[in-house]
Amino acid sequence: FIEKILRATEVKCIYILIRPKKEQSVEDRIDAMFKNPLFAELNRKKPSAKKRIVPILGDCLLANLGISPADRQTLIDGTQIVIHSAATVRFNEPLYNALAINVRATMDLITLAKNMSKLESFVHVSSAFANCTVFHVDEVYYTSELKITAENMCKVAELLGPDK
Repeated sequence: FIEKILRATEVKCIYILIRPKKEQSVEDRIDAMFKNPLFAELNRKKPSAKKRIVPILGDCLLANLGISPADRQTLIDGTQIVIHSAATVRFNEPLYNALAINVRATMDLITLAKNMSKLESFVHVSSAFANCTVFHVDEVYYTSELKITAENMCKVAELLGPDK
């Protein structure tokens, strides 16, 4: 998404929610992303494109995405399009982590997006396995398969804690 948007448009900036990972700083992770062969054409055609990336320090595992109040306000004031594709797809992920990252973080981002004064579009890219209890999946919102709301599922995870 990032490469295509930077290459095909003149977007002023892209806010990217990012966290340090495996002893890599946020800056190191962005540098590594731009060294990926996928970015070769962009780097050749628009060598200053990386300057349009604005990192927002956060973590989907944390409540409210771990975003600082100042960064939250920046997003509220300046975001037009949200593309949410963060998720864990590990099938052995502890339940607490899986719910925090895949469910609570999405709800937190939707809550944040509702306050974005310039928001035009919210795109959520989900896992193909999101409805694993359904044998035929249509492009509709499924409300009754698990018999529990996302909010209540997250409350149960909070009660159990991260060790479960």
